[in-house]
Amino acid sequence: MEKIAAELAIRNLVGQYADAVNRRDKDDWAKVWTEDGVWVLPDLMNTGDHKIMKGRENVVDVWYNTMQLFSFVMHIVYSGTIDVQGNTATSRWYISENLIGTDGTHMTLFGVYNDENVKIEGKWLYKKRVFRPIYTGPADLSGQVMQYT
Repeated sequence: MEKIAAELAIRNLVGQYADAVNRRDKDDWAKVWTEDGVWVLPDLMNTGDHKIMKGRENVVDVWYNTMQLFSFVMHIVYSGTIDVQGNTATSRWYISENLIGTDGTHMTLFGVYNDENVKIEGKWLYKKRVFRPIYTGPADLSGQVMQYT
């Protein structure tokens, strides 16, 4: 029963994350991270800048500043897997985002998050999220498909 409860709580965590992104709610988005959380993002803009953010405050600041580049963001979570081991878990979630930049540019993004979750004081949080893109480009899928494992 504890494992099922943990899996449900982690699924809820993923939902809270997506909901906060879609509402652009900085405070709610911050609540899903541990104090020492790590967020790893690839170089989606081909700047040579692979981003590794460490610490909740830094993670939230980078996310919030990035969100200012978009007039519209819709973060959608698809299927996922969860492996619970006591008060820790790993999980993998497929996502898509439909984005409109403040410059009017439209973009669709598909990818996968590989997560490390931890239960602290009865609450499941993200310890680490590593995002790997699968596709970026127009909604008609004429953009770049990437290798991932």
